Amino acid sequence: MPSATNDIDKKLQELLHESLTRVCVDAQLDRLRLVPRPFDAAAHAELYASLTGTYAAHLAAIQATFLTFAASANAVAPINQLPPDVLVEILAWLPNYARVKASHVCSYWRSTALESATLWSDIDTTVTRKANPLVELLRRTKNAPVSVKVTILGKIRRVKAVYRSILPHMPHIKALDIFMDGDDADEVEEVSFDGLEVNVPPGPLLGTLVIRADDWTDRIEVKFSDAPGAFASLQRLHLGATPMSTFKHWPDLPSLVDLRFQWCGLGTGSSSPFDLLERALQQSPALAQLVISDIPYPDLDDPMRAIELPNLQHLGIAGNVETPEPMGVLLKFFSSPKVPHVSLYGFSLDDFSQPLRFVIEEDTPNVVEAYVSRYSTSPEIQYGAKFSGIDGEKPYSLRTVDDRGFSRTLYCLPNPREVIGEYSTTLRRLFMDVHSWRYLMGDATTALEALEDLTIFGYPFFLTFDDAIVGPLLLPSLKNLTIYIGTQLHGGLMPEDWDAEIVEAFLNLHIGGYQSPLDTLRLYGGFLDVDEEGRELELQETSLAAARSALKDRARILDIRIGEIRSVGFHAMTSAEVDCNLQHRRV
Repeated sequence: MPSATNDIDKKLQELLHESLTRVCVDAQLDRLRLVPRPFDAAAHAELYASLTGTYAAHLAAIQATFLTFAASANAVAPINQLPPDVLVEILAWLPNYARVKASHVCSYWRSTALESATLWSDIDTTVTRKANPLVELLRRTKNAPVSVKVTILGKIRRVKAVYRSILPHMPHIKALDIFMDGDDADEVEEVSFDGLEVNVPPGPLLGTLVIRADDWTDRIEVKFSDAPGAFASLQRLHLGATPMSTFKHWPDLPSLVDLRFQWCGLGTGSSSPFDLLERALQQSPALAQLVISDIPYPDLDDPMRAIELPNLQHLGIAGNVETPEPMGVLLKFFSSPKVPHVSLYGFSLDDFSQPLRFVIEEDTPNVVEAYVSRYSTSPEIQYGAKFSGIDGEKPYSLRTVDDRGFSRTLYCLPNPREVIGEYSTTLRRLFMDVHSWRYLMGDATTALEALEDLTIFGYPFFLTFDDAIVGPLLLPSLKNLTIYIGTQLHGGLMPEDWDAEIVEAFLNLHIGGYQSPLDTLRLYGGFLDVDEEGRELELQETSLAAARSALKDRARILDIRIGEIRSVGFHAMTSAEVDCNLQHRRV
């Protein structure tokens, strides 16, 4: 750590004193201007050299003195009294670009930043036509283990140049994430990465590799080194549009647990794409999660073919399904009945009863939990998209859990009614939004005999005034009812007013056959219906007391929490935990 000092070089002090008090540099230059014209360089060379030399020396002295004083001032600054390791911890909170700026604040900060390889061990940057900070950031790692996430904007030659700059560092890269985006404001023509070939050299520390392009149709062929043990540490591999020829020379990946890619059945030659895929998967014995999108269901014509993936815990498949039968064949190919968690996203499938029957009868025959939502996820599930608010032509999504804990998730389904009907004798817990609830009503004979716990999120009370709804859903075993109150908007719930009267009307009209009182009635979110100024605490308290009094005979435990619910997720509903700001009132 630097220390303050008042010592200044004696020669510099003398030169500074002469410049400021004895000999004016400007006056010396005036002498030069008085030399007769034309100027004779040979005759006056000594004078010229003397004067310009004196000027340069004085200028250097002043600059050096200021630098010395600045260093002394920086040394006594409070933050520069911190030990280097503490300063590094502070700088580590900054993003990469801010760390680079911080390394130019002063000499102490710069030397500390550049001497710490760990400060540059997690690189996240963007390369454009005007800036390529990646090379300098990699240099600062000093060959220490590093994670690199880089977005490359622009033409394919820029992608290749950036990738070449990464290759020398592969021996110490532990995670590499490359995203290619042709959308650069400085580029005029449209950019495509289709057909790009990426050769991956050995990466002894490489644990994560992600290579993808912004355009999902751009096929990128990844060729791995065939050196023995080249990727022994690789655990997570995510690829974009992948020609099946990528799997021809698939290396041994003994540690791979997470594989996601987008199917592109070109460049396979005479080999069956499923033959190539099967051989590749068998070289990854530890595989626990496999997600494939755009998989061509009709390409698999052997209904008896199956592969063994003994450690597979999650299988995700998205593809174009014109008829339901190939979906069942494909699930059998991956031995889905043995996989605890399966997610399916089917395009162009209007009749999903057959794949559902396969899921129900063969995969998970004893469903005890079901989640139904109007919202879905995007089809690029290999990129880790969450279950969120995509409202398309087939907006419903279903997740089921059986008595073993095995789950099945089907995205973008046309209608949830026949789904729930298949589970009527086993289903004990049901979670659904209001839009899905509407499709369960309309038939007074609809009954879920075993259902004990019902959770609804949305604003169900407007259904009380819906003439299209015929009769209640019969739930003879119902014990617990939870309602998250609000209008669904951007994945959250906008607070709505409610009161005990409309709650009772909803219970009387839309839920029937249960024994009253319930064990538990939970009402979460929204505000009690009072006048516009009535959201002050004292009026809410008065209305809350009235609601408690009116609903007290409906359940042995009445739990009312008013306020705003920012988001509700399926996992949150299972544990009654939501991202919210609620006033807790419990009876």
